[in-house]
Amino acid sequence: MLSRSIAAEDYRGRPAAAEDWIFSHADLAGLGLIVAALLVRLKAASGTFLNYDEALHFFVANQTSWRLAYQASPGLSHPPLLVFFLHAWRALGTSEFMLRLPSALFGTGFCWVSFRWMKNLFGREAALIGLIFLCFSPSMIVLSSEVRQYALLLFFGACALYALEQALEKNSPGWMLTFLLCLYLAILSHYSGILLAGSMGIYAIFRMTGKRPSFPVIALWAAGQIGTLGICVFLYTHYITKLGSTALQGWMGDTYLHNSYFDPHRHHLLIFIVARSVSVFQYVFAEAAVGAVAFLLFIVGIALLWKTKSTVRTQPYQMAALLVLPFAVNCVAALAGKYPYGGTRHCAFLAPFAAAGCAFALSKVSGKRTAPSLLLAVLLVAVCAIFPSHRLPYIARADQSRVHMDELLKFIQRNVGPSELIFTDEQGGMLLGHYLCQQRHVDLDKSLPGYSSFTCDAHRIVQTRVKEFYFTAENFPPRFEEMARAYGLKDDSTVWVVQAGWLWDDPLARQLQRKLPAFRNLMPHSFGNNITIFKLVVREGKLPSPD
Repeated sequence: MLSRSIAAEDYRGRPAAAEDWIFSHADLAGLGLIVAALLVRLKAASGTFLNYDEALHFFVANQTSWRLAYQASPGLSHPPLLVFFLHAWRALGTSEFMLRLPSALFGTGFCWVSFRWMKNLFGREAALIGLIFLCFSPSMIVLSSEVRQYALLLFFGACALYALEQALEKNSPGWMLTFLLCLYLAILSHYSGILLAGSMGIYAIFRMTGKRPSFPVIALWAAGQIGTLGICVFLYTHYITKLGSTALQGWMGDTYLHNSYFDPHRHHLLIFIVARSVSVFQYVFAEAAVGAVAFLLFIVGIALLWKTKSTVRTQPYQMAALLVLPFAVNCVAALAGKYPYGGTRHCAFLAPFAAAGCAFALSKVSGKRTAPSLLLAVLLVAVCAIFPSHRLPYIARADQSRVHMDELLKFIQRNVGPSELIFTDEQGGMLLGHYLCQQRHVDLDKSLPGYSSFTCDAHRIVQTRVKEFYFTAENFPPRFEEMARAYGLKDDSTVWVVQAGWLWDDPLARQLQRKLPAFRNLMPHSFGNNITIFKLVVREGKLPSPD
């Protein structure tokens, strides 16, 4: 094992102290952390309503056939693996907990495989420290408790890392096949898997030039790179080219990802690289100060690896390259304007490399004493959990309680008549379609440009499309009037406006009350801070007015 090079040096000469029990029983300690990590993720996966992205993924997967699920999947800004998985998973249940359960399991599996990978390369102590980071970082917990692609990406990416090391160390064609399969699944989970594949390809060449494996292993690896290219071409032609304005550098590139793409008119090259690199660590650890410290630890870890004495089995400078390459590839993609780089979940594939570099530095700084470094790791994640740095878009857990969604549904059933229209923005429409229609398949009527409509239990819902992801005081009045004309609403018609989900500002009702005098007497009904409903009456030739 590669770990024998560095880990063996760490273990020799350790005093036989009580604290070394953890080091001597690293696997058992790791399993204990894994159990705790799973419980934390299961807790996080329960009790809250789905956010827009989660509901969208289920909506696309919730088709009546595999063919329709495939045809709907290019509408997402992601590869299709999660859609197919959810399409099959529906048979086991469609509650929030059941839909999030696979992410919790894959996210926990990612932690365990990453632990084994770090143990092989960086030693038992560093692996335990890195495992603490990955198990209990708030960002990693969130990614492992949502209906998103990231848990799949992280799990299959970690499996690919582990299998590649086994293939090269053991000169094993079987492990190389395992590596390729896991890499393909990672790419089919999320487009950042392509960046992971690129960095691992460069690393593999780096490794194989130093110690050449057998011809079957090299041949499999080379054939696998052709397969990787084929998958990328398929995704580009069938998915990426169909994204259009919904691609990552579309509206997201102009809002909360605007700093994650390099713009020579706004950014200094060196400042962009350093600032975005620090931001990655701030995202992984979910706390600004701890993330900055983690970045410095990572730099120290790379320097220490570079200076570590070489062994027969492995070259530490190659391991340093393994940790740096994914950041470099992601940064180059951002400089080219092709993919975001910085404190965003789109760069979550960098988490195991960030954790490994920081953990190695801590393990070396602590010398031969295990307990201080482990306690410091626990302290760091505790600070992150107690004082997290929230990034937009964000909903507090209390505001995302399923109770609030149930209250909205009850309000609609009691107060909204069958002849009264419900008007909402794109994300509100997705959530109403999921909950008001009770997770049934919804057919959208898109006959009118810019709008979609559907019916749930005699309630007619109209939602905006493309232009307004969420309502503001600026875009709502003209869109309301346009909708009223498009759907032929008569004077004195009652319309209920619903806003639910992420907010980048105050809720719409509060904005209208603050900015437009006609709405100062608006009487909204709020369920938490992120769900609001209020009634308007159509007045011909005027802005809509409160009833």
